[in-house]
Amino acid sequence: MEKYYKIKVTDVSELNEQYKEAIQEGTYEGEDVNKFFNTIKTFDVAESLLKKDFSNQYIKFDIITDKEKIPLNIRLGDKNFEKGIEHLINIGSSKISKENINPEIKKDLNNQLGTYKPKVYDEMLDGTFKALKNLSEVANKDIGVMISEFANSYSETREKFEKKQINKKSFFKEKM
Repeated sequence: MEKYYKIKVTDVSELNEQYKEAIQEGTYEGEDVNKFFNTIKTFDVAESLLKKDFSNQYIKFDIITDKEKIPLNIRLGDKNFEKGIEHLINIGSSKISKENINPEIKKDLNNQLGTYKPKVYDEMLDGTFKALKNLSEVANKDIGVMISEFANSYSETREKFEKKQINKKSFFKEKM
């Protein structure tokens, strides 16, 4: 699906070095917008687990559409990136009204900024394993084989767990 907006990261100076390696200043368009939001949501959740209420990691970025530019300054660690575009505007921008946003763009942004679901994590892990495997094959065949075996083992374990969950007796099913 074509995006009718882009993300321009304007300041990462208040992010730690590890986050700066993954999120760089510049413009994200098309499929890179999805990658940006998935990455920043992961960092947001990680920061909430690591630092609780003491995170001092901030990112400044603009959401740019044909008609408006929404400047945002958001702290990581509060799971703000799972609460929708209205929430981000409320906490990170005083320069725009959330009513001015194109409804189509608003809907897409809210889909991007929804809570993680286990399936999304699984897809992210699968993608990470594939990327690691491809990268390691270039560097060293043995590492590539090891990562491939680990990924296969993980996938098999996940499938067994999912089957077990489906067949598991439910308290509510028994009572009905």
